[in-house]
Amino acid sequence: MSQKGRRDNLTYRGVMNNAVIAMRKAGGVASDLFQLARRAESQDEWEAQCQMEEEWVLSEDAGQMKCHELPKCWTQARSDIRGAFRAGLDLTKIPSYYKMKLAKADKNKKDKAPDNVVEVSPAVEQPSDGTVMVVDVQPADAEPRPRRPKGERDARGPRVDGVVTVEQALEAGDVIDAKSNLICPPELVQLVKLLNKMDELPRMRLIKRFTKEANTAWNQQCQARNNPNKQAAS
Repeated sequence: MSQKGRRDNLTYRGVMNNAVIAMRKAGGVASDLFQLARRAESQDEWEAQCQMEEEWVLSEDAGQMKCHELPKCWTQARSDIRGAFRAGLDLTKIPSYYKMKLAKADKNKKDKAPDNVVEVSPAVEQPSDGTVMVVDVQPADAEPRPRRPKGERDARGPRVDGVVTVEQALEAGDVIDAKSNLICPPELVQLVKLLNKMDELPRMRLIKRFTKEANTAWNQQCQARNNPNKQAAS
């Protein structure tokens, strides 16, 4: 049937049938990608394999399968599975994608429970039981802090008025590493926001490049610290 003939014969029931078929196929993609994650030796291996296929499907090498953007069913499944990895779930003990989502939701619910929040003062070290201190949180009626010249730090240090759970801090973008309670430096916030607006493939390429350059710079810094005499001689 020609494209025009197909349009002329469209019915609401036919479109609904196609929607159900597409939904079921999308569910199959999610389930299959989850099974591959269960078989992977680590999250890193799984991430690398996913990235390889994403680069392929966006390239000319994919031929008729080439896409201008990643399929939504793939990106949604990958995001859910990645969240399960980050939540510390053992995927080998979870039989299905659906049960993985239930387990992840249950884990997040426990992380948000009130008994996971503790009161701390600025003089107390950050707790190691899964909570994160909120930086620069002020009451609504508090006097705004004066703006400082660019690059000048406040001698008083960060103001801490309470704590939130890891999940809340992650959603707010304040935490880089939930296990170590590492707070994102202010100078990186703008970069993170810009990367988040980009398409998947260029974002991954930039992150890979930045990470490689940062790792090289860090190694050079460590070598300079370990060999001060060599650095002075040069």
